[in-house]
Amino acid sequence: MNKQHLAARIWRCANNMRGKISAEKYKNYILGFIFYKYVSEKEKDLLVSDGWRAEDIEALSEADIKDADYIRERIGYFIPYKYLYSTWVRPDADFNVGDVRDALQSFNRNVYKDYRAVYDNVFASLVSELDDLGDNPQHQLVAIKKLLDIIQPIPMNSRDYDVLGFIYENLIGNFAANAGKKAGEFYTPREVAVLMSDIIAYNLQDKNHISIYDPTSGSASLLLTVGQSVAKHNGNPDSVKYYAQELIKETYNLTRMNLIMRGIKPANIVTKNADTLIDDWPLQENEVDPLRVDACCSNPPYSKEWVVPTASDPRFDEYGRAPKSKADYAFLLHNLYHLNAGGIMTIVLPHGVLFRGGEESKIRTKLLENGNIEAIIGLPPDIFYGTQIPTIVMVLRRSRSKRDVLFIDASKYFIRDGTKNRLREQDIRRVFDAYCRRTEIDGFSHVATWEEIEENGFNLNIPRYVDSSEKTSAPDIYASMFGGVPVAEIDELSIWWKTMPSLRGELFSEEGSYATLKVKDIDKTIGESQDVVDFKTAVSNAAAKYIGSLCEVLFGNNLEELDIRSVQQELEARLFSEFSVLPLVDEYAAYQEFSDSWKTIANDLETIKADGFATASQAIDPNLVVEKQKDKREEEVQDKNEPWVGRVLPFDIVQRLYLPGEFEKVERLEATIAQQDWICSDFVNNLTEEEQNLDFIKEDGSIDVSKSNRVNRAFWEACSEYEPQLEGLICYWDTLKDKNKGIVDLKSIPAYYQGTDWGAIKAKQDGTYTTKAIETRITNLIDSLEFNEESLAARLKAVIEAIEELKCANKELKIVRQELIDSTRTYIENISIDEAKSVLKIKWTQTLEGRLAELADERIADLKTKVCQLAKCYEETLKDVDDAIEVASTELVGMLEQLEGNDFDMAGIAEFRRLLGGE
Repeated sequence: MNKQHLAARIWRCANNMRGKISAEKYKNYILGFIFYKYVSEKEKDLLVSDGWRAEDIEALSEADIKDADYIRERIGYFIPYKYLYSTWVRPDADFNVGDVRDALQSFNRNVYKDYRAVYDNVFASLVSELDDLGDNPQHQLVAIKKLLDIIQPIPMNSRDYDVLGFIYENLIGNFAANAGKKAGEFYTPREVAVLMSDIIAYNLQDKNHISIYDPTSGSASLLLTVGQSVAKHNGNPDSVKYYAQELIKETYNLTRMNLIMRGIKPANIVTKNADTLIDDWPLQENEVDPLRVDACCSNPPYSKEWVVPTASDPRFDEYGRAPKSKADYAFLLHNLYHLNAGGIMTIVLPHGVLFRGGEESKIRTKLLENGNIEAIIGLPPDIFYGTQIPTIVMVLRRSRSKRDVLFIDASKYFIRDGTKNRLREQDIRRVFDAYCRRTEIDGFSHVATWEEIEENGFNLNIPRYVDSSEKTSAPDIYASMFGGVPVAEIDELSIWWKTMPSLRGELFSEEGSYATLKVKDIDKTIGESQDVVDFKTAVSNAAAKYIGSLCEVLFGNNLEELDIRSVQQELEARLFSEFSVLPLVDEYAAYQEFSDSWKTIANDLETIKADGFATASQAIDPNLVVEKQKDKREEEVQDKNEPWVGRVLPFDIVQRLYLPGEFEKVERLEATIAQQDWICSDFVNNLTEEEQNLDFIKEDGSIDVSKSNRVNRAFWEACSEYEPQLEGLICYWDTLKDKNKGIVDLKSIPAYYQGTDWGAIKAKQDGTYTTKAIETRITNLIDSLEFNEESLAARLKAVIEAIEELKCANKELKIVRQELIDSTRTYIENISIDEAKSVLKIKWTQTLEGRLAELADERIADLKTKVCQLAKCYEETLKDVDDAIEVASTELVGMLEQLEGNDFDMAGIAEFRRLLGGE
């Protein structure tokens, strides 16, 4: 199971279990116990690596002073055997809630003195809230044991720090999504964190040792993302030192836990639980002078009230004090104060800091005068949990020679994801590249000079510098009156004409300032143009060339030894190299396609590196799907139709490549079933109003194929319009099928339906008829009938045949599908390395190549839309409209003349005729 599936399973289990406990509170339980498992496993790993025997570990207690001291000095704490996580999850474990509380308090008691700042009271929130897990100790213990079971699959060893970190971040993100306004206290969305961290890492890429600081650290997600981005550049995670300050105690504990579980050395973690604005920190070792760092990152609470210092405070003295009701600039200045001379910072702020007046205007002006503000990035709305207010990322430097400011308006670059907007990978990269290049992009980015900013009164509202609104133009008056398409508006499509110069002449005949559309079928003309064909071929060739390059990078090396991040960076660079030179194609759209595909490739590579290529490619796992249970909880169950999946090799690709006969047999049966389903659906869709009440149609409008008797009966009844004898036979059949058939005397029915030839049916000794005999007679009579193809009888006959075909096909499909599944399992379990690589090439590249090639189709579709809109805009002149009104008025006057009524009616009609131009 890859980390995404494992993370999703753990969240689902946790969410199912939390019941009425708020997400904001429940996170303290599950994240706390995950951390407890981590520190327990770390101690156990140490002892095992030191050669301790199982019985020696089981004998460990606080009374073993020498051993306990040794363990404390090595890892910073000591946990007795009886309190280890692994002890609690043993089948024979015997403990209670009191033992859990004692264990957490024991941990705090056994922290080594040099590690107090990292571990002291880290479980305080968990200890204080254990009682809320249930009404009594028994219920609380049941809840704790379930929690321990939920987190049991999470790997904790150093090789799996990435998996552990991913799961932890996934849980924090999901809790944030469910925590309402509380979410902003501990979580910055990953995409925003990545953008901020990439900007910082880009500026610090040449430094061997980095110090970073977040004064409002929350869960430390933002701080960690910055650290990971920096380490990605210099290749040394231990080169980063982390400083974090957080006011809220529970969130402060999250900060420490998250940092520790990423394998960061305790010596590189410096944290404090305090109010950043009141308690200036970090400080030098003398506890007086400020400690300055290479980078600051922060997502402080927006427009928070604060206590404005009246005494001198070097953080604010030069720039001024933020107003009491809005501490945004106070947080910014605190960050700026702690930057070293070459330092850089990114901070999330509400949009209002760009233009609000008063003290904030003075601070903003001073920052601009000093050249501190390097860039302002407008983010999409509704992107943060707990708030919908517009936000920005501001990039600042401690010292900078220039005073210009780069404005980037990314407010329209996002995708809706659930209840929130989210930056896509292409959006992050688009903003990042614009920042690095400081490029002028119409409607997106602009470098404003000092003079321009001064002219705007130091108001930094983004629309003053970047106009991202959709461009609209008034219709051409001359063309509206006399017809034709303005050449100026055709010129606005110049980006297409540059790439496809002949197409313009194929579409328009131009004379002077106006043109005439030469064709009726715009879509066909554009689609068949040689220019368009050449353009699509160029994009398709670029896609094929890139896929070849991708295969060279991946399969030209040992997949088990690939550095996944390095390979990703190389493939990204090759993609931009290939697609940035293509006209019309948005290279960032191409990058998004790569990013979407890379998730699958990276997951497979992680599995291959962990299991080995042969094992990973030959492994078969249960195909678990999520089903909602009767109690509305979601549970994982094995899929009934497709119970197994290859760990990295998809069944369907293996089947198409190496089991084509069996695969095509299944496909043919599935096509047959689809066709018969269509016949049934088409029957329902074409029922007349009189035919709507058939008793074999379900509430969802589909035919209940299990009720074939009802379909047959409806068919007989429809046929009775052509053969009167059927009426009596149907009545007899109904009586035989009726559970209360004793109420009606079967022998009396023939006397009532004398038009039916009962003598043609073989009777029993008592003079009655069997169901089989009746049905046979009905069938014989119907076989001799001929009815209209569109009649209800004909359509029901087609449905009966379709249902029979469905039953046979479904029965056969069940058999051949199971045979195919068994064959596929056997093939994968014995697949060769070369065959496995062939499967992976298709899995990793087929969809990506298709989507890259389709980028051309999207641009051509845009052109078709624009040309059609242009043609439609000037399709009718104002004179055409006026003539049409005159014709319609004349026709209406003529019809009014034919009306009759009383004197008042006729007077009103006469006035109406006069207004229309009649007499």
